[in-house]
Amino acid sequence: MGLQETECIMRPSVLFVVYLVINFIALEGFLQGQASDDTSHVDHAISRFLSQSPAYNTGCTANPNVCRLRGSTGLNCCRNACVSIYSHGQNCGRCGHKCKHQEACCGGVCVDLFHNKNHCGRCYNGCKKEDTCPYGMCNYA
Repeated sequence: MGLQETECIMRPSVLFVVYLVINFIALEGFLQGQASDDTSHVDHAISRFLSQSPAYNTGCTANPNVCRLRGSTGLNCCRNACVSIYSHGQNCGRCGHKCKHQEACCGGVCVDLFHNKNHCGRCYNGCKKEDTCPYGMCNYA
């Protein structure tokens, strides 16, 4: 058996060992999370790694200025999340104001993109004065 044949045989076994170690660590972490009695600080919709982050636990409710940092998803803090009230359909114009099913939030106002001549098909896509906006397309025939 040459050196090349040995390397080929060892590679799958090394990968298998790495696979087992990773699964063992993941299982151990899962079991520790299940055994914990104090889960009042954990949001079950996120992973345990994010819930341990100090920035997540405080959120923007404790410090609204985090929404103004570079890379933030929006400048406004609504329900402990940074959002833009000018484009967020669940917080359009103000926190908690939801747009209807076929509406979108354009500049903080809920509009029907299928019929609004000033926002036809998308925000700020205005049709010509004489055109209509059926089905979100200017002057659809």
